[in-house]
Amino acid sequence: LHYGLSPDQAKSENQLSAREFRIIRERMDLLLHVSRPILEQLFRTVGRSGCCVILSDVQGVVLDRLSNVGDDLNFDGWNLRSGSVWSEEQQGTNGIGTCVNEERTVLIHKDQHFSSHNIGMTCMGSPIFDINGKLMAVLDVSSARDDFTFELAQLITSHVAETAYRIETEYFRSSFTDATVIVADGFSPIGTPLLASNR
Repeated sequence: LHYGLSPDQAKSENQLSAREFRIIRERMDLLLHVSRPILEQLFRTVGRSGCCVILSDVQGVVLDRLSNVGDDLNFDGWNLRSGSVWSEEQQGTNGIGTCVNEERTVLIHKDQHFSSHNIGMTCMGSPIFDINGKLMAVLDVSSARDDFTFELAQLITSHVAETAYRIETEYFRSSFTDATVIVADGFSPIGTPLLASNR
């Protein structure tokens, strides 16, 4: 009702132009630079199970995707490619868009997706917050394998959340290169409290 979507409507393949995509990537340059080695490490862990690793912005635009060459065609067929838009407004309930809206880690398993075109996938998304605690990106791991179980998805979801916190920490440190970064005690809904102290 809110977005005017129906589960069986034509598949949404909203794709940014090359120019639009370049502008967004340039704006997210520091995050992309900081997160790349962490994304690669995550992919080495989950890639063999047929998963891809995705980094998106808060509009649901896929900024980066890591996947095995043998799975590329499959994920392209699902429109999980760089420059595609996976907001809830475009796709209904999904790992990226729903994570953006709820600002928390989500697991959307197969038929929990809103669109009938997406029910073969399992998507595990976790928010990444900026230095002010504002949502800036989503880390997502997705699988389109039929034998991908809910129990395995739960395990990977916790790993995705931990990896998102690692990216936040590295982004924070890179934003305050001339300061001492202190990891504070405690935990909040937006991750581990970090403090940057200059002279």
